[in-house]
Amino acid sequence: NNLPSFVNNLLPNNNNNKVRIVRYEDDNRRVYKTVPMTIPSSKKGWRNDVNYSARTKDGRVVLDALPSDNHGVYCAVLLLKADDEYAQPDSNPAGLRALVDETLPQFSPLISDETILSVAAKSPSNI
Repeated sequence: NNLPSFVNNLLPNNNNNKVRIVRYEDDNRRVYKTVPMTIPSSKKGWRNDVNYSARTKDGRVVLDALPSDNHGVYCAVLLLKADDEYAQPDSNPAGLRALVDETLPQFSPLISDETILSVAAKSPSNI
């Protein structure tokens, strides 16, 4: 929908100076990498029909996981600050594994080492 942009673009050109637009610099830009993960049916206490989410207290790491089927396969989104070392392409897989182990210990066993290698290698996507 382009209406908000259209209206915002018209306002500064309006002769009525009662409206002021302030544009703020985005100093908290986030990017994401998708992380496939699987919840084995043998895991007690885990449901495969709900969304899971976790974030660190400092906000460095956010993970949202949504079910993609009824068999425990999830598509998780790892949200990081754009300048975070693990948000970069070809980041260190051992470091990423350590970060996941430390900050997301409940999800770490559900993410294979092969997936960690793939996630570390891929480029981030912009929100």
